[in-house]
Amino acid sequence: MFTLNVEDIVGNISDTTLVLNVSEEEIKDTNQPVVEYSVPKMLMVGESGEFEFTSSDDTGIAEFTVAVNGTAATLDENGRFNFVPEETGDLIIDVHAADEAGNNTDFQLVVPVISFDLITEKTTYKENELVNVQLVYSDNLNIGNTAQLPKEKKYDIIKIW
Repeated sequence: MFTLNVEDIVGNISDTTLVLNVSEEEIKDTNQPVVEYSVPKMLMVGESGEFEFTSSDDTGIAEFTVAVNGTAATLDENGRFNFVPEETGDLIIDVHAADEAGNNTDFQLVVPVISFDLITEKTTYKENELVNVQLVYSDNLNIGNTAQLPKEKKYDIIKIW
């Protein structure tokens, strides 16, 4: 029990009492772990994307997992990993964190994977030869499309050794 007595400059006195009840019962932790993350908004087939996940809790983290399309990801000491998708579609990322008291945080993220290719009839051309180029793309819903680049426009060809 705490009692506070206060007296002002003219002699008025006031007091208040605070009673604290102490219980032998343990107070249960009901707070879920907090998970912070950074993921790409979209990925291209064959290109690496960096993912970062961290978890925290006032009682400590007992379990923390991240899985990409059902396969566990190996996080480095900073909670990061890289992933290179091999086909179009969705990356499904499942995240699970549990604290020492058994509280869980579970959620799922979806990162679309698209492809984008330029296709020509052949790979070797003579100088000033017209090149027929098609743009082929596919998105995470596997909706593909092809577009013909205009023949009237001149495009610079970059030579890669």
